[in-house]
Amino acid sequence: MAANVLLGNATPHLAAGALMALDADVLALTEFGVVMEDALERAGVLDAYPYRAIRTGVGTEGLATIARSAAVGGGPTIVLGDFNATRWHPDFRRLLRQGHLRDAHEWAGDGLGASWPADRPIPPFVRLDHILVRSGVIPTSVGSARIPGSDHVAMVADLAVT
Repeated sequence: MAANVLLGNATPHLAAGALMALDADVLALTEFGVVMEDALERAGVLDAYPYRAIRTGVGTEGLATIARSAAVGGGPTIVLGDFNATRWHPDFRRLLRQGHLRDAHEWAGDGLGASWPADRPIPPFVRLDHILVRSGVIPTSVGSARIPGSDHVAMVADLAVT
């Protein structure tokens, strides 16, 4: 699951509870700070996911770094998170092409599924959050989940590694 929990989320305890309830095997979070980290710890999220990598970065230059990393090697690969880019963004298209990646939601038939904005009176109309797969990783189902207090809908996928 890829979830942007919104830096400054007004209900971090509810967001943490929702993440725990979803019981994902892999959880990628973006936009969380000290208050959210405390809520995640209290809800047991940090104990449930003891292996972590925390990376910070700003802007789409991160897409080029991800593309270079994904292009190395040929094994099963999963890249997920809030890319702040749609499939029409030139850097995101380059990431897909250079990394030999496919969008799990598009592959599984939910190509128009949207993740942003989730905190407005209008429904989400664009997907900025993605689960990308390559080489031996096949999406068997995809979906989304609302995270309390976030301005993004979390992207969820069941994946099979062959």
